[in-house]
Amino acid sequence: AAFLTFEFCCGVYFPSVGVLKSDVVPEQVRGTVYNMYRVPLNAIVVSLLLSKIAMATVFKLNALLLLGAFAPAGASVVASVGAEGGDRTITQVVKLLQSLLDKSKVDADTDRELYGKYKCYCDSTKKEKEAEIVDTDLLMSQVEELKAANGKLSREVAKLDADMKENEASRTQAEEIRKKENDAYL
Repeated sequence: AAFLTFEFCCGVYFPSVGVLKSDVVPEQVRGTVYNMYRVPLNAIVVSLLLSKIAMATVFKLNALLLLGAFAPAGASVVASVGAEGGDRTITQVVKLLQSLLDKSKVDADTDRELYGKYKCYCDSTKKEKEAEIVDTDLLMSQVEELKAANGKLSREVAKLDADMKENEASRTQAEEIRKKENDAYL
């Protein structure tokens, strides 16, 4: 139980002191100030370790020093809250949430507008592509017709080539016959 209490106190102490230090100590001199406070702290720790004080007395002294440090810190927090005269923490949280809500509304409007542009682009592109597909189908059917016509013409050309060779052979044969008849006549 004592260990859990100690851990709870550490869990409350360190974040609280961190927030207080960041409020009280300016960022430009924070490292210097922290180091100046570490020197006496280390001196106290070394002197307690080297002395022959009983462990129970050391814990009591530690509790007393922490209580002594906590009282002014608590008083400082109470004074700073009362002296600020600004918004309370809950009011700051509400204002932050309100600003987030306003920003999300603006983002939603922007998203809606961008989606509208995207949708319009997609629809117009879809229509164009569908028209191109129809054109492609038409061109493919024309290509098939031309291939068929080309095949028919190729067959006709082959037939005409065969007819021309046959005609050439017939003419050559006829010329030979005429030459023989002419030679026989003379």
